[in-house]
Amino acid sequence: ANNSIEDLLGYLPDEVSGLPVYEIIGVDRLPFEEILRQLFDGRERYIIGEIRCRRKTGNLVDVEAGAGLISHDGSTVLCITLRDITVRQRAAERLSRLNDCFLGFGPEPDKNVAMLAALCGEMMEAACALFNRLEFGRLCTRAHWNVPPDLDLADDPQGHLCYDVIRLGSDEVVIVRDLQNSRYAESDPNVRRYALQTYIGAQVKCRGESIGSLCLVYTNDYLPTEYDRKFMGILASAMGVEEERRLDIDALRKSNDELEARVSERTMELYRANEELRIDIMERQKAEEALATSRTLLNNILES
Repeated sequence: ANNSIEDLLGYLPDEVSGLPVYEIIGVDRLPFEEILRQLFDGRERYIIGEIRCRRKTGNLVDVEAGAGLISHDGSTVLCITLRDITVRQRAAERLSRLNDCFLGFGPEPDKNVAMLAALCGEMMEAACALFNRLEFGRLCTRAHWNVPPDLDLADDPQGHLCYDVIRLGSDEVVIVRDLQNSRYAESDPNVRRYALQTYIGAQVKCRGESIGSLCLVYTNDYLPTEYDRKFMGILASAMGVEEERRLDIDALRKSNDELEARVSERTMELYRANEELRIDIMERQKAEEALATSRTLLNNILES
């Protein structure tokens, strides 16, 4: 065994020497012997599949196992390769959940953003997740997942981690570890209040401008993988799209309100014009009736 077996299963290479293979990789003996027969009988040249191995500690780990025969020092020997696929399976699960989230989007952007924040916090196993947005000089939480009930949802932005992410305007995910010994322990009130250890933040852009941040916080030390960063970047981009859609909806609603106001105003003008016309017609009718009465009286006088 090479040294990688310690990282994967917790064994030192010398510890596995002389042990039956099926004990090391945790597969049942009979299926393993059938694999050997297929290889040595020439029915298969290489067999690969996904199995669960038991680590030295007893924990299970998902691996991709391959087995084949090779020549070594004039003998035919069995070579087994093990590859940790936990990250790959997690990536597949995240992709599936992300697709489900997108398919579940409704017409209201705020609710969609809340779904994205919850998905981010859950999939990255954070203590809580937030989407903070700058509004009129205040840092306002507009979507959150699993936050403490006493969290301030609007605050002065100065000193906050999220405010620095927004100001930085970088496309890179910001990671701050060991928060208790960082400058944010003094400047950001939430760091000490909730004993935070790790912060991960991604800016949310709308129409080319940084307007907010998607952030995750942990009460333990957490080092995100490269896929973690990409996953968070995708969610932050999706939030930016929903924020742009929200602005378009607000603009359309404002335009409709203005149109309705103009229509209402014109309707009132037409009503007033119609009322004036009605009054004018009534006055004309009265004048004509008075004129007819006068002519009748004049005729009667002349006949008399």
